[in-house]
Amino acid sequence: MSAFLCFTKNMIIILDLNMNIVQVNDQYLTFSELSKEDLIGRNILEKWTSNHFHP
Repeated sequence: MSAFLCFTKNMIIILDLNMNIVQVNDQYLTFSELSKEDLIGRNILEKWTSNHFHP
């Protein structure tokens, strides 16, 4: 799974059952201009209701 995240050109976000972000790949980080620390553990719906997460 880790190799797939690293080598694909697609943006990937992996969520748990509660819609919390558990993994993102580098393409998504580049697109979002956020770090993994900003995203991991946050609920994906927070991202869509604001421009950026506020840690």
